[in-house]
Amino acid sequence: SPCGHIQHMDRYYVSSAPPKWRVIDSTTNMAVYDSAQDGQDRPLIFETWDAADEARDNLNNEKYEA
Repeated sequence: SPCGHIQHMDRYYVSSAPPKWRVIDSTTNMAVYDSAQDGQDRPLIFETWDAADEARDNLNNEKYEA
């Protein structure tokens, strides 16, 4: 995984909470929650850094599409 300071350049970054990885919103320093249809939103938690990094990339790219 890249250095921590590189991850903080975008709004969203990846943080470890062993043995899981979370995507964090740098504006709130809180984990990003899913948008569960049943109203039971939960933090996005991934089993690998690669999966979390892909989600982070997707979230950071969304701001440019809006």
